[in-house]
Amino acid sequence: KNDVQALAKFYSAWKQKIGGPPSSAYNQLIQNDETICRIFYSCLRMIEAAVTDRPEVVAAMAPRTSSCRDVLARRSKENQDKSEDQLDRLQAKDAVEFRKRVMSRQIGGTTTFREVVEDFAREHDISFRPRTSGKDTTDDGKPIFLFGSVPIYLEANVIFALKDSRWQPVAMEHLSTLARNQ
Repeated sequence: KNDVQALAKFYSAWKQKIGGPPSSAYNQLIQNDETICRIFYSCLRMIEAAVTDRPEVVAAMAPRTSSCRDVLARRSKENQDKSEDQLDRLQAKDAVEFRKRVMSRQIGGTTTFREVVEDFAREHDISFRPRTSGKDTTDDGKPIFLFGSVPIYLEANVIFALKDSRWQPVAMEHLSTLARNQ
């Protein structure tokens, strides 16, 4: 048991050294780097194999072999995605619509405004959850969410935040500032 705890501390220390504080921009870049995430995931799987005495867990992590064709196909897809992002940016009337277009393309379907707000919260390391307790879980039938500690509800493509005891429309960028200041 002590070995497992020491191993967990060692893993956490290295993760902290490489990524920095969880809210830092550098940490966000690290989290989006597939290679680094794969390395940390592999470390966790090796810890799992050691703790559970299941070596087959590690065997399942064998790296895929890739050919020149795979690399060229991936580069072509990346270039296509960049072109589609640029086109979406030009065609979208605002930042919300642009995010919806990109997310729709990534998940292969339509995206709700709630998903856009959830994604924005995740990118800014702010919690986003439905308010589930207390007397005010809805307002006029609309579910109330907590963006950090700021109560909000969504209507069409507009966010309403409770400020000074009144519901007021607010831009997503301003909402992140409100959440950080409360």
